[in-house]
Amino acid sequence: MNRTLVGFAAALGVVCVGLVGCAEAPPPEPRAANPVEAAKPKHPVTKEMWQDAEKAAGQPAPLFEATDANGASHSLASLTGDKPLVLYFIKDGCPCSNDVEPLYQRMAAKYGDKVRFAGVINGDADVAKAWLAKMETPYPVLLDPEIKVVKEYKADRSVYLLVIGPDGNIVRMWPGYSQTMLSELNATLAKMTGTEETPFDAAYAPKEPTSGCSFYSDDPTV
Repeated sequence: MNRTLVGFAAALGVVCVGLVGCAEAPPPEPRAANPVEAAKPKHPVTKEMWQDAEKAAGQPAPLFEATDANGASHSLASLTGDKPLVLYFIKDGCPCSNDVEPLYQRMAAKYGDKVRFAGVINGDADVAKAWLAKMETPYPVLLDPEIKVVKEYKADRSVYLLVIGPDGNIVRMWPGYSQTMLSELNATLAKMTGTEETPFDAAYAPKEPTSGCSFYSDDPTV
């Protein structure tokens, strides 16, 4: 085979051996991400955030009343009942909220009707309906357009998650998520429901704790 044909074959992504035939060339290896940048969370959980979250444990959860996207009313008491409540915070347009949502939904599916889940979104009914249509969240998403619930719970950023007991007290609060956080959440829910703890696949969750975007910025990605 002459050099012109070899070059043409290479350009088409094939490898030719002699005159026998051509085989499809393997795809190029993807360029590895900078390991330093990949290991750095966009919104790292700070020491102060951890301290504030730890102080919340054992405290009464702030009372609230809110409606969901369908106009149904919910309160802390109605959401907890006699079961643990997992309450987490969603920011409209925040990629961090989009990223973590499937993991929180998988945790909800793991515990089924033994645990109640609810999200709080910083928007009106239209915003919440758009979120539900996109993410297919199977439990209530509460409207908080003026971020009153956000402020009451001191959840400055999206992704924040709390476990609240049937007695209305905060069992634990996490200001971000990671593989370790999801393992701790799994262990907490297993203990509270009296079920055997089985591993939870944290999948793509980051190793380093990462929080979400700020509710106090007009930019949904900050």
